[in-house]
Amino acid sequence: DKARQFYMRHGVVAAEWGVELQNSKVQKVMTSRHCLLDMLDMCLKKHPDNKIQMPLTLFNDKDAYRVETNCKDCVMTLTKIER
Repeated sequence: DKARQFYMRHGVVAAEWGVELQNSKVQKVMTSRHCLLDMLDMCLKKHPDNKIQMPLTLFNDKDAYRVETNCKDCVMTLTKIER
């Protein structure tokens, strides 16, 4: 609880615990204009003929993340999902 006290002492009004400490089954982790599809040269805006089954899912040892793209606005969202 030291972290909460620190934030309150420094004027933070609303703070959420990190994703790894929350109990929700589905959590938006990140929204970014840096897109994995663009990084892999698979951008659907630049290469409309690409046949990619969306949404993509990323996995690590304990978690899974859904990758959703809004190509019109060039935005990618990572959402932690239950495995």
